[in-house]
Order: sequence, then structure tokens, then C-alpha cells
Amino acid sequence: MSASTSNPNVEAIYPLTPGQEGMLFHAIDAPDSASYFQQYVCMVRGALDHDAFAHAWRQVIARHGALRTQFTWEKRDRPLQIVRQTLDLPLTHVEWAAHEADARLAAYLRDDQARGFELSKSPPMRLLLARVGEAHTLVWSWHHLLMDGWSTYCVLREVFAAYDAQINGRVWSPPAPRPFREFVQWLQARDATGDEAFWRAELEGLAGPTTVAGAIRARAPGSGHAQTVRICDAGTTQVLKAFAQRQRVTLNTVVQAAWSLVLSRYCASDDVVFGVTQSGRPAALPGAEAMVGMFIASAPLRARIDAGQPLGAWLADLQARAARMREFEHTPLARVQHWASLPAGRALFDSLLVFENYPMDGALAPASSGLRIDEARHIEQSNYPLAIIVVPAPTLQLFAVYDRALFDAATIDQLLRHLHTALLSMQHAATVGDVDLLDAAERAQVRDEFNATARPWPQQARAHDLIAAQPADAIAAVYRDDSLSYGQLDARARAVAQALRAHGLKTGEPVALCAERSLEMIVGIVGILKAGGAYVPLDPAYPRERLDFMLADSGARVTVMAPNAADESAWPTSVVYVSTAESHQEADAFEAPAFDSDTVAYLIYTSGSTGKPKGVPVQHRNLVHSTLAREGVYEQAPGCFLLLSSFSFDSSIVGLFWTLCSGGKLVLPEPKQEQDIGALADLMGRHHVTHMLALPSLYRLVLDYAEPAALAALRCVIVAGEACTADLVQRHTALLPQAKLYNEYGPTEGTVWSTAYRVPSDFAGNIVPIGRPIPNMRNYVLDARMRLQPVGVAGELVIGGAGVVDGYWRRPELTAERFVTLAPPAGAAEPVYRTGDMARWLPDGTLEFLGRIDNQIKLRGYRVELEEIEGVLNAHPDVRESVVVLRSQARVDLTALEAALAALDPAARDALLADIERLPQ
Repeated sequence: MSASTSNPNVEAIYPLTPGQEGMLFHAIDAPDSASYFQQYVCMVRGALDHDAFAHAWRQVIARHGALRTQFTWEKRDRPLQIVRQTLDLPLTHVEWAAHEADARLAAYLRDDQARGFELSKSPPMRLLLARVGEAHTLVWSWHHLLMDGWSTYCVLREVFAAYDAQINGRVWSPPAPRPFREFVQWLQARDATGDEAFWRAELEGLAGPTTVAGAIRARAPGSGHAQTVRICDAGTTQVLKAFAQRQRVTLNTVVQAAWSLVLSRYCASDDVVFGVTQSGRPAALPGAEAMVGMFIASAPLRARIDAGQPLGAWLADLQARAARMREFEHTPLARVQHWASLPAGRALFDSLLVFENYPMDGALAPASSGLRIDEARHIEQSNYPLAIIVVPAPTLQLFAVYDRALFDAATIDQLLRHLHTALLSMQHAATVGDVDLLDAAERAQVRDEFNATARPWPQQARAHDLIAAQPADAIAAVYRDDSLSYGQLDARARAVAQALRAHGLKTGEPVALCAERSLEMIVGIVGILKAGGAYVPLDPAYPRERLDFMLADSGARVTVMAPNAADESAWPTSVVYVSTAESHQEADAFEAPAFDSDTVAYLIYTSGSTGKPKGVPVQHRNLVHSTLAREGVYEQAPGCFLLLSSFSFDSSIVGLFWTLCSGGKLVLPEPKQEQDIGALADLMGRHHVTHMLALPSLYRLVLDYAEPAALAALRCVIVAGEACTADLVQRHTALLPQAKLYNEYGPTEGTVWSTAYRVPSDFAGNIVPIGRPIPNMRNYVLDARMRLQPVGVAGELVIGGAGVVDGYWRRPELTAERFVTLAPPAGAAEPVYRTGDMARWLPDGTLEFLGRIDNQIKLRGYRVELEEIEGVLNAHPDVRESVVVLRSQARVDLTALEAALAALDPAARDALLADIERLPQ
């Protein structure tokens, strides 16, 4: 650490601190980045003597070696900092006209930042003094390697003190400061033996990094860093300071607590970690508070959020945790992250909270100098994606410095607003869970404004009555070369209903319906409804074990069966054939039973988390609402609808009832015809199909392989069941500009759909939203404690309204878990369904789907819960344990699985594979 003899202008050479090394690494790694570029800007008002001001700067620079430091690293094992003995004052004088001063300043700050510093050639610091009328704008730029924020205050205070002394004829001779190199020496001599044990204990059990950028997924196409600020008024600032005093904690702790809660809500975690800056000035080093240099250290602060804990006790715990860190604040962050056992390259956090508790305004200039400092601001660039900088006096200022490639301005404004709201909410909170992020306006927006969907609809109507009201001679359905008019459909359905009543069918009783896609299937559905029964769709292609389970679980005594759908002799219920029922002699005299819209219309089975499918009973009022709500979303009813879904899949409800209840024609492909795109397209062209619903993956194949002429009649395409991608939208728009594209979302428990999005032809986003709530449905995005999430923040999608069913069939425990009552302030008390899906509100009131909370996945459009597959596998005697995961790769290494199968004897292996193949495809 001695001066070099070969260069007389060198005062000292010594290593960098770990914090400086990290900054230098980032500066070298991204030379065009403005990371750690600092700018202090203020207005100096009063009669400023330029010569005296320059002399004051020279005096202060001469006192502090950190201001005369440059850096060297090339061809060295370790970088060094070199303190020059003298430095030419890098001060530029300019003059700006008042009317152009703002524009000139903005341009200078931008160009100054773009210019950057050559760290190895000269000390990275410069000054600009611009006369603007009777005042001056001061811009001081430097690289963070030189000094921290407290040092900035120390330097400015000394500059104005030296200036004051000179213009008043006094000699300025303060005590000599301790040089920064003494801190470097102290740091090298520090005993670090306890660092690892402390940080391992501090971060033990941490599930993973806290990344607010990953949680937000903001659309941020910008580059570089930007800064914004939210200023609390003086009254609010005093309230916050008084609150901190009552809680016997610092204001810094209060802000840290509020930021913890913001991160917790945004990242859906009760265990969060973020960076905090510590002063880094050790009490064991005398005079450290007056030293100038880069002292601050960034360390991870972990906050565990217990909703039921008293707020005061939690604040005290957080402050104690931060205080314990002080002893270990100089541990290099790279080591801390290694001890946290994170994967290589993963950072513990992506947000940094900086509490700058020092004056940067009028307190700098002594009154006797005749100068007044105001409009001070500190423009910082950080290597972190997001830095929250808190300046507490005289009014609390919340700055956000953010990476424009990860965050947009609206998202940052919202983050600061939520931080501010959390700070205010603490004043009235008894427990941690009482602190809220949403103010009254935001709560009203996501709860009421986005859900203003109420419109009248016939709540007592029944689905089959709407079908019977259609013109008798209009074609209801076609299959192969056969067709069925509405009159014929009604007559044959009446015959089915008559036969079912003859079997003693009770109102609301489940009736199995076993049929492929066919005209008999349509007749069977309507006939069961007319009889007052609830149809249970059984696709003959399903494994027999699954069909037997659904029959037993539903309690169906009678099955309506299409000819040749199954072997009647092995069927466990009474059977009514659709073809036999057509010729029933008393069908014309059939009197429909009286029942209301609360009667179950169908009972459909979906995947179950216990390994067993679960039944969803849908009442007539749910079904009629779901059907008629389409009038409020779609411009026209189906003229001709292509039904691609198996009727055991709930998306079949869309085509079946929307078409038949509005007098359209339903086109039924033959079984597996959707696997032959050419034949499917020919069918569409022959019948002039106007409407269709398909999985996005299937619709993509249609666009890729169908002749355009066959699709010419299409006017409405609905995709659902899988994520709709932006490239599919572009392909649709290019090939079928005449057809409107809709993206629908909704669970079986909400009667098929709860949101819809009309995709505009000029859609330019990356993720296609699932849209707005449909008429008479309400959608809420909630956190784990059923609190409303703000716009842009992920949470569980919870739905309420006319489409939500009452619960699961014979599953009271699961019903109690998933069908709950929404309580204020999330909304008016109402029954809702917890979908288990993740979503977030976009600013325009549309919803964006973000995936599953649990292990349920969408596979080829079907909802599949991985535990259901595991349940089947684990039940097999040759399987000790199984884990089912979803892989997106086209090729998966199955070597280990093949070896395990090879270890079985051939008969056992064949039996196991046969059992696995009984799972639903």
C-alpha cells in the first residue's frame, strides 16, 4: 500500500474492497452499461463566486484520496486502486438561457451518462456548473467505485464550508481525515471465521430466490435504466416517523417491513429476501464516519411473514435481524449466495432497498455563504434490476431505479404506490396480515369495476325448452349423410324421455349416456333432459375401468345407449337404446315432468387429485346462463357449428347448447375424423361451417393443412383448453381475416367458461389474454389468504356468478375446500370457486393466465392431475413408488425407466404396461 517510486504523481496503491471488486467486474463485463454511474444535481441560488467555488473543490479533493483514485486490472492477478497525489479539477463552466435550461440539462445528463468513464485512465469524476440567470445548476458525476452516498454528503458539506470560509476571509483548516486505505487495511485484517456459520443459519430453509421481475412478467421492451419517484407529503412523513417511534423501531425498519410485504404479495411467498445496504463504516475504526470512500455493503435481509403475528413484534424481530447482520455485513455477497446453496448463476434477490439517511439539500450550505441549495436530486444507476432508494427528510421520498428491459414505467409506479399504501396501512394494523397494499380506488377497480357484468337473463328457463322452441323444419344436426330436424329431434327425444320415465326415473336422477359422436348422442342428451334426468356422458372409447367408476359413483340405474356403443350383456345397468326408444308407441302422448331450473342437467367427470375422477353436477340454471351469456359476447349465433369435442369433455357444451338453443346446425365429424385434417376440412367446406371451437394445437393443424377454400365460410373461431400463442394469432389473421378469433377460459365447475377475449387483428403482444369476465360472472385474483391482488400481480383465479355450480358430486370434503364464500373486503359475501389457476389482471381489465398452482396440467387440452396418474401406478403391485412429471422436451432420456422395467420378469412387465395403458389417453 505504498506509493510507486516510478511515478511521482502516485500517493498510494492498494487493493479494492470486495464490494468495489463486484462493481468493477460489472463495469468491465458490460462496458456500455450505465451501472453504478452516479449524478448529483442541484440548484445553487445566490451570488456564486466561480473562482472561490473551484478553489473549495480543489481543497476538498486534496483532502480525500478517494476523489483522486483510478483503477487498474489488466495483466494483474487482482485489481488495484491507485491514488494520485494531484488532480486537475474536472470542472466545466457553461451558461444556459432560462427558457432552454430544462432541455439543456436533460440532454447533458443523458450525454454525460452515455460518455461514461475510463476507469483505468483517470479518476472517474467530473463537474459541470451551468449559470441559469441568477442561479447555477451543479451536476456532479462520478462512478460508485469512488464513494458511497454518505461520502457524497461529506464532500459537499466540506465544499460549501471551504467556500464559506474563503468568501468570508477565513482560513479553512478542518482536522485531517483518515484515508480510505485504512478501511481497506481494517477489512483485510477482519476476522471472518464466523461468516459462514452465520449466513448458513440465516438462510437455512430458504426455498429459493425472491425475484420481483419474474413475478411481475412486465412487458418492458426498453433498454437501460430509468428512475421515478413518489414523494410522501410532510404530514404523512411525520405520521410514519411517529409510528416508528411508538413501535420503538427505526423508520428504516418500517420501510423494510413494508417492502417485505410488497414482495410477499407480488411473489406469493411468506419467506422473502431482498438486498439492503449497510453503512459499512465499522465502529471499531475511529473516524470512519468522516472518511470518504466506498464503504457500503449489500447484504441479504430475510423476512418471514406470519399473518397472525402482532405487527409490533414482527417489526421488532425484523430490526433485530438487521442488527445482527451488521457484524457480518462485509461478507462478499458471492460467498453468501454460495452458502445459500442456490444453483450457480442464480442471485438471491433482484431488488435492493437503500435507506439514505443524510441531508442532500439546504443543510449543506452555511447561511453565511449567501447560498441556498434546493431541487437536489441524486440520479443513480445500479447493477440490480430494481433499487428502491429511500430519502427520509424533510419529506419521505421513494425513488425507484429500474432496468427498463425488465420493468415498465406503469409497473414501477404501481410498486411505489403499493409500498406507500403498505406504509400507511401499518398505522391501523394489529397483525401482519392486516397490512394491505390496495387503496380504496384499486380495491374498487379489481373487485367491482372489472366485474361490472350484471345483465338480465331468464333464470327459470330450462335448456331443452329453448331447443324445443326452434323452428321444427330447420336442420338441427348432421352426421355423415344423415340429418335431424328440430322437429325430429324433439319427437325422438320425447320417446327417450318416455322410456326413461317408464323405468321410474326421478327428477334430477343421473342417467348414463353411452354413445360416440352421433345423432343418437344428440337425441339421448335432449331426451334425458326432457325426462328430468341429468345425463352422465360416457365415451365408449374410455377405458372400461373408468366407465365402471363413473357409473358406480354417479349411481345411474339406467343407461341410454347408442346401437353398438357397448356390450349390453356386460353392462351393469338397465339399458334404453335410442333407436328402440324412437318407436315407442306412447311418445306423442308424453307429458314432460315439472321441475325447476335448480335441477341438475348433466353430471360430467373431470380429473381428481386423489386418483379418482370427480363429478361436477351442472344445473339447468348454470347451463342456460352459460349458453345465453354468449349473446353478450359474440356478435352472432352459430349458423353452422363444427363439434370437435367428445361429449365427455366439457367444451362440447359450447357447441351442443349454443347451437341447438339458437336454431343453428350442428355438424358432427365421425370418430377420430379430427385426426385427418383433409377430411375434416372437406366436411367444413361441404357444410359451410361458420363457427368452431378447438384446441389451439388442433386449430394450428387446420390452418397449416386445410385448403383455404374449405374455411371460407368461417366467421367465428374459439380456441380454449390450452394457451393461445401469439404466432397462432398471426397465422389466423393472415389466412382467415374474415373470421373473428376468440380465446376462452373457464373450468368445468364454472360451466365451461368465465372469461373471453376477442383477439384483435392487430394483436402485437407476446401472451394472449383470456379476456374479461362474461355476463353475470365475476372473476377475482386473490392471494393465499383470499385477499384481492392488485393489477399486474399474480394470484389464484377465483370465480363467482351464475355459472358456478354448487359443489362436487358426493365429495363434501373437496367441495368445502374448493367452493368457498368470498368475504369482504375482497367482495360481497358470495359463493365462489377456487380454480387453482394462476392469473393476473392487466390494466385494461383483461386477465392473463399464468399456469397452475398445483400439479394439475393441461395435456392435449385435457385437465390432468399428476397425482391421479401416480395413484394408478402406485396401486400396482409391481410399483413401489412413482413420480409423474410433465416434460416439454420432444425427447426424454428413459434409460433409467427402461432399466427398471427390464428388471421385471416378462409377464409382470407386460401386465404393468397393460395396466398403464388403461389410463385415459
